[in-house]
Amino acid sequence: MKRPGFAWTVAVSLLVWTFAAGGAAAEPRLNRMIELWEQGKPAFGAFARFRDMDAAIYYAGSDLDFVIFDLEHGATDFTQFKVFLQFMVDKAQIVKKGNLQPNVVPLARIPSNGSERNQWAIKQVLDAGAYGLMAPHIADADEARFLVASSRYTQKVGAADREPAGERGVSPANAARYWGIPVAEYFDRADAWPLDPRGEIAVIAMIESGEGVRNVRTILSQVKGIAALFIGPHDLSTSLGYSGQPEHPETERAIQSVLAAAKEAGVPCGILVNKGNIEKRVREGFKYLVLSGAPGEIRTPDPLVRSSVLLGQLPILFNQSVPGVRCDLQYRAELRSTESGKNPAVRIETEIFECQSQ
Repeated sequence: MKRPGFAWTVAVSLLVWTFAAGGAAAEPRLNRMIELWEQGKPAFGAFARFRDMDAAIYYAGSDLDFVIFDLEHGATDFTQFKVFLQFMVDKAQIVKKGNLQPNVVPLARIPSNGSERNQWAIKQVLDAGAYGLMAPHIADADEARFLVASSRYTQKVGAADREPAGERGVSPANAARYWGIPVAEYFDRADAWPLDPRGEIAVIAMIESGEGVRNVRTILSQVKGIAALFIGPHDLSTSLGYSGQPEHPETERAIQSVLAAAKEAGVPCGILVNKGNIEKRVREGFKYLVLSGAPGEIRTPDPLVRSSVLLGQLPILFNQSVPGVRCDLQYRAELRSTESGKNPAVRIETEIFECQSQ
């Protein structure tokens, strides 16, 4: 019996680098997502819809920039998270690449809201080896400050970036092993970026309420160490009194207010995107884009293959035949930046594909 068809959209971003004469590539960071933001580029990723060992291998080999292990609305299972991290390790990729930077950055969304001020969840995900975390419902500067403090160790005497004073408990051995560096180096590098310019931990505050929107400028001006903001449009619309209406004009007005504040502060801003708004959000300047699909779009027995098309930037799929799938190019945009000194010139090609199962 023929399976019912389903349709989805894929955004593929291809980055083509042309180095200026005499320029040399710098040693890459451990956290590739931070590296992209330092270069002014957007990062594309997804929540891990599948959380077993095979899923970890798939996500690690995808062309996503990051993957988020959801401990808030998914099961709060730290053992499963640790297994997921271990199966994301690809030794052949490390040898081929010649450094320890993973192609796909593993992040975690912690289960507790900002008002709960639970440090234990932050300790669990960072001690497992995560390169960053998303914290739900950050509503004011005190909650943001607590989030950053909980994500960093107390700094050395005389350090210029001692505040907010770190409160992370000390048990770095597992995380240092996962990163592939000595414990002493982990202490130096496992800090909140950009508070510590050398830091490799991305602390992402989720703005999901009217209170958070009203306080966003205060948060960004008073709290250093927030790597990015992420707008949760569904929670935000509910908070504003428009439950189930993430595209309501009032919700959109709040989204644009947060985006404007983030741009003013020079902080990357993120949002959930779908096939109907990804082009718009990229043009608006969002730098942390979490790709999603509507519930029920994945119905086939091989969900990892189908979801790889739905959720990721996978240009390889369009260079070969994919049984049962037809993808047609709907939109192509190209953005160029010019060379400046030793900085590389960049060409970013974005392609939107409409795909249909057959």
